[in-house]
Formats: sequence, C-alpha cells, structure tokens
Amino acid sequence: MADLKKDISDENLTQKDIVQLLLHNAQHMVTREDLKSDIRELKQDMFKLEGSLKQDMSKLEGSLKQDLSELEGSLKQDMSKLEGSLKQDMSKLEGSLKQDMSKLEVNIAYLSTKFDRMQWLIVTAILSIFLKDYLLAFIQS
Repeated sequence: MADLKKDISDENLTQKDIVQLLLHNAQHMVTREDLKSDIRELKQDMFKLEGSLKQDMSKLEGSLKQDLSELEGSLKQDMSKLEGSLKQDMSKLEGSLKQDMSKLEVNIAYLSTKFDRMQWLIVTAILSIFLKDYLLAFIQS
C-alpha cells in the first residue's frame, strides 16, 4: 500500500489499483457498529464518572455540614464565655462606680462643711472689721 500511486488518473486505473484503493479506504473507515460500541462505552464511562462525582459531592456536603455544626458549637461556646466575662466585668465596674460615688458623696459633704465654715469665717471677719471700733469701745469701757 505504500507503493500506491496517488497521481493515477481515472482513465488509467487497473483492477489492481481499484482494489488497492478500496482496501486503503476500508482500512480508514469505521463501521457503524464500532461507532455505536464506542458511544456506548463513552456513555457508560460518563455514567460511572457522574456516579462517582455524585458520591464525592455528597461526601463533601456531609463533611461541610459537620464542619459547620462544629464551628457553630464552637462559636456558641465562645459567645457564652464572652457573655459571662462581660457580665463579670460589668458587675466589677458597677461595684467600682458605686464605691467611687460613695467616696464622692463623702467628699462633697466634707467640702460642704468646709465651705460653711469658710463662709462663717468670712462673715465674722467682715463684721469684726466693720464693728472693730464698737468692739474696742465696748472692751475699754
């Protein structure tokens, strides 16, 4: 077949050349049965691949659901710990604020008495300045 002449014209074809051409073409042709069997094999391979992909996807989905539930549980635990910590901190802060407020009230009361005493001192100093002449005259008499 390697010696097949490609440049043979139609008028010079011999019976041997025609048989060689037919054999050559027959070797490169595929029968319908071969195509159908190949198509069936491809379809079977596709169905197997589809089944495998579905299994892999269901495994992945199950794994993701499990991971999400574990993450959700972990987040709930963390949030409850954080909530407890915040409540504890708030109660400490509230106690501290109450102590500070009571100290402030004591300081205000102390300053109020000091201010009252200062006012009386100022009033008596002013009165003694204005009435010093009368006081001296009263003391000398």
